[in-house]
Amino acid sequence: NEESFNFDVDLVANHGSFTTQASLFYYDFMNYIYQAPIIGNNNEQINVENIIGHDALAWKITGAGAQVYGAALKEGYKKQLDAHELEATLEVEALQGVLKEGGYIPRMPPFSATASLQHKLGGWTSKVSYKRVDRSRFLGEQESATPGYGWLSA
Repeated sequence: NEESFNFDVDLVANHGSFTTQASLFYYDFMNYIYQAPIIGNNNEQINVENIIGHDALAWKITGAGAQVYGAALKEGYKKQLDAHELEATLEVEALQGVLKEGGYIPRMPPFSATASLQHKLGGWTSKVSYKRVDRSRFLGEQESATPGYGWLSA
């Protein structure tokens, strides 16, 4: 089982049509569960082609002591135009995860930002958002670097 002690501090300020939310968080995991590559004698990731019949790399589910901490900032704006409700938001998040035995938690993006616009009319809601995730900066053991990417949702 994954077990942790979590500490979150949120500050929310409403000023007219604007809302600001700032968050700080710290999670101390006694047993953080994550995937890790299975490494062979030559410090190479094990390929299981002969076992399952196709070219695949072997991973194990493992648990370890870990810490995850970071901060987030969200700015929102709401506007009512007759029966139309519009909401625009901008969110920025920075986080880092470290293993207590040393090293970083794999596949954890350090920075991301999301901009969105939502429209409500009666019982209908539509939303478009764009998220930008930064390139990998703090690599876990046997993890290769990945570039940043964008994600458009509608």
